Amino acid sequence: QATAPFAETISLDVLDLAAGTYTVDVNGIRGSFTLDVDNSLQTETDEPAATAVPESSSQGVINGRVWHDECAVAEDGDTAVPSAGCVPADDGFIANGTLDGNEFGIEGVTVNLGEGACPAAGFATAVTDAQGDYVFTELPAGDYCLSIDALAPENGELLPGQWSFPEAGDAAEIAVTLDAGQVSTGNNFGWDYQFLPVPEVDLANCTNSLEFVEDLSVPDDTIFAPGSEFTKSWRLRNDGTCPWTTDYTAVAVGGDDVPGPTAVPLPGVVAPGQTVDLSVTFTAPEEEGIYRENWLLSDPNNQTFGVGGLPSEVFWVKFTVGVPEPTPEPNSAVIGGVVWEDFCRVIDGEPTRGCVEIEDTGVFIADGSLNFNEGRLPGVTVILAQDACPE
Repeated sequence: QATAPFAETISLDVLDLAAGTYTVDVNGIRGSFTLDVDNSLQTETDEPAATAVPESSSQGVINGRVWHDECAVAEDGDTAVPSAGCVPADDGFIANGTLDGNEFGIEGVTVNLGEGACPAAGFATAVTDAQGDYVFTELPAGDYCLSIDALAPENGELLPGQWSFPEAGDAAEIAVTLDAGQVSTGNNFGWDYQFLPVPEVDLANCTNSLEFVEDLSVPDDTIFAPGSEFTKSWRLRNDGTCPWTTDYTAVAVGGDDVPGPTAVPLPGVVAPGQTVDLSVTFTAPEEEGIYRENWLLSDPNNQTFGVGGLPSEVFWVKFTVGVPEPTPEPNSAVIGGVVWEDFCRVIDGEPTRGCVEIEDTGVFIADGSLNFNEGRLPGVTVILAQDACPE
């Protein structure tokens, strides 16, 4: 049965409410109203009690919300894959500036109110509540300017990021013209975090897992002279549900002992879905040969995990100590490449990662992509000849 939209007016019970401004929340949509006098029934007495008279019946209200305008961009190879809340921008993507039902307010943001045209501040300030809402009350009619300074120390938790609403960019201002007694609602500010905020999770029940994204430096089998220093960098993605804090470390767990640190703390907090670039500086051993040292991440309880959350699925640094090849002469060319084992297995009828099917035949072959855990094949002779290849 199809769901039909409908509208319904529901009266609010305001009996016995004291004079003041009140906020009404219906499924995340907020509005305000103001009572100029106490809304209570008068009882008959010999001498009726005096009714409180407000100083002014023309007091106005301005309110709104500061919310996390969500936009997450994942990477699929060289392609950026934006989430549904993103729109194209000059340098990539930005949040769409629309307050969606699944987006949350940001608590503790200081909102400035100034008199006159924007830019203006100094008349009053308000701080957003747990729902991201703020309100200014008892305002005379006039022109006002709402603004938020993301660079102010009290708003430091907003950074890094940028405004997506009312205008995309670094500035956040809204001009409001308030009539006598008017309630101006919906003066909202959308903030697009550069990095996903760390979610509140049950650390006792969340899971640790990582995805290897790419090597940023020192590809496998790079040649270094004995005793030379080099820095290996990996890009990893948090694909578990636990946020990684600076109490998480990368640790060496086996393979060859390469001179250098055996534990390196993460450089910052990494929320689920976010990537981190991790670097370790090593010194090549004095003896020539091929070296590989394996690494995992370790949580604050010293529990190690790797790709897919498995402690057996490591990432590594692999290099050769020897005499580096001479630098090619000017105007000369170099041709190189890799011969590798393109891995594909079918186990109990199910292909492993790295397999592709041949035109719906049920036959699977390796995908032709050099994945990080596929081994090189030594001893293969490659023939180079001039002119075009035979057809």
